Amino acid sequence: MNSFNGKSVLVTGAASGVGKALSIELASRGAEVFVTALTGGEARPVAEAIVATGGLAHAMKCDVTENEDIRNAIDVVVQQCGKLDLIINNAGLLYIGEFTDMDEAFLKKIYGVNFTAVSMGCYFALKQMKKQGHGHIVNIASMAGLLPSPGMAAYASSKHGVVGLSKSLQAECTALGIKVQVACLSNVESDLIDGAECKTGHNDVYRKLFPKPQTSAGAAKKLADGMRSSRLFLYSPFNARVAAAVYRISPRLMQWSCGLMMKRYREDVQR
Repeated sequence: MNSFNGKSVLVTGAASGVGKALSIELASRGAEVFVTALTGGEARPVAEAIVATGGLAHAMKCDVTENEDIRNAIDVVVQQCGKLDLIINNAGLLYIGEFTDMDEAFLKKIYGVNFTAVSMGCYFALKQMKKQGHGHIVNIASMAGLLPSPGMAAYASSKHGVVGLSKSLQAECTALGIKVQVACLSNVESDLIDGAECKTGHNDVYRKLFPKPQTSAGAAKKLADGMRSSRLFLYSPFNARVAAAVYRISPRLMQWSCGLMMKRYREDVQR
């Protein structure tokens, strides 16, 4: 249970949702957690809640679209702890709606936050981890990074990039004593969908197409358990693993299912 005792952990996008839940979960397992968000004020309540229950946590500003912020956050962890044991690249954005409904600026922003920022988090973390001879990287992707995901094409393609990056880095880093994992989550109850950019205003329509969401705390517990393993892919909930297997076995079946989902979405939007 307390396999994270004494570990220094940096979590991006930790003001809410999975990032917040992971910060709390890992701190409860003995980690010293550096909670980051777009502003220090957003991160502070999470760190204070952890400290109030006897955990170790620090709040920091980290705008993941700024390379200097990512580099500085890692430097702070190393200065205070002497090492960076684990980085969780979690910050992300979601757009709900058809690809051509979104404006160009937001399309660029999604790729910047969801893929480029994750890449740079890995880049700076690996430089430190290679120096110290050990480390652990967890990139938060999504089942949308494995499956066709109509209605969220930009999000899905950015998460496909995160999956590809993680697979390649695992092959590069295993011999260096650095573990790389990628989390593929499905339908987590968080601010990601509630706060999603949606030009057509139909977040609620899209949400109806999915089963009842899992809680962020439940997903965080499963991910923390999975981080103790050497598996590349971390799934939550269990049906996410099943969906990935179905797609590998029968891509046509999944494409057909996704086509029906998009048809229903368009019908609901037009009502």
